[in-house]
Amino acid sequence: TLPMLPGAATEAMRIGQRFLDAEVLIGPAATKARFLALARHAEIIHFGGHAIVNPSYPSLSKLLLATAGGQGQGQGAGGGGGGSLSAQEIEQLRLPATKLVVLAACGTASGMDFRGEGVLSLSRAWLDAGVPVVLASLWNVDDATSQVLFDYYYRALQATGDPVAALRQAQLDMLQSGDPAQSNPSEWAALAAFGASRGAGAR
Repeated sequence: TLPMLPGAATEAMRIGQRFLDAEVLIGPAATKARFLALARHAEIIHFGGHAIVNPSYPSLSKLLLATAGGQGQGQGAGGGGGGSLSAQEIEQLRLPATKLVVLAACGTASGMDFRGEGVLSLSRAWLDAGVPVVLASLWNVDDATSQVLFDYYYRALQATGDPVAALRQAQLDMLQSGDPAQSNPSEWAALAAFGASRGAGAR
């Protein structure tokens, strides 16, 4: 059984408040069908929930969503026993409007390292789908600390228009916060950017 993510719903709502046209899917509303319908037209996609990494078969790694019957995976976009979106399905998506995907879930940048191919991960699947910039985690992340990091991140993104520069600024803000719980690199260094450096500007 996967743990509850009480901070994921709060994180999603706080991020959604930053964008006038944001669509926020929480708990039972975060079904696969609804997520995909909105993703096809979204400039920024932020997923906060659980990811299941399959190191032996990377194409089967998946993001957990709610079932069509209304059962979520916990609080936020994900938890146990719900619907899912596999890396193989993600690779086949066409997302011409999407400039940035943020995967606020554990291990979304990890996977098997194939010679000549690099690491086959959930973040790689979004890049293969044509998304220019993907933010993903290299290891497990703390639910509460990630809220703080993303507050810093989206503030910097709206100020700079550069998703990679915004990540650097958010990590510096955490480091220099003076709060031991935030400044520890283990709390913010897991998040990494993959792809090009510009493309998701402030709205």
